[in-house]
Amino acid sequence: MLVVAACGAALLAHVGIDVAGDFLLAHDTYDGLEHRSRCEILSMALAFACASVLWVLWVAFEDVRGERGATRLTVEDLLGRGPWRFVAAVVALSLPALIGMEILDVTSDGGRIDDITDLLGGSAPLGLGVASLTATLTGLAVRRLARMLLASHRAFVAVAQRLIALVARVRPQGDARPPERGVGCQIGQRSILSRRSGKRGPPLPV
Repeated sequence: MLVVAACGAALLAHVGIDVAGDFLLAHDTYDGLEHRSRCEILSMALAFACASVLWVLWVAFEDVRGERGATRLTVEDLLGRGPWRFVAAVVALSLPALIGMEILDVTSDGGRIDDITDLLGGSAPLGLGVASLTATLTGLAVRRLARMLLASHRAFVAVAQRLIALVARVRPQGDARPPERGVGCQIGQRSILSRRSGKRGPPLPV
């Protein structure tokens, strides 16, 4: 969850600095670059988000299988007690991620970095301000989403229990082919005319 929030905050800050710099700065260092890093960090955030959701679902399945300790999983277990510690961690991780994004964009475009402010859009106050604001909002939003996801944990467990009970009632059908029969059974299947004593019947295909 922390990595998801940090990646999302860095992505939003990168876009926010780019937009704000067009109006507030005479020279926006984010202009004229192909921002390949945005797709990279978005893919990373989605991958970690999917992994987090799958882990929560796995905990729910463990609850269905009888491991009742999983039902006590809370936001505090995942993100720590109090929202501001988590927000501070998101801010601390999103800033290096933001700088790394711009380094990737500049180096992949063949540019040159003259100053640390180039990595913040050309203005340190603007870059740090936008990054801190987006990290704070993203941290609070991720914590809220985590709380909603865990709140639906018991509902998912109830649905999973019903599905498992339904699947358990279905039995796989056996082999549709009839079992091999002995000679006596084959004789019993012959034509009724051929079974009359002392008489010959027509061939079996007839």
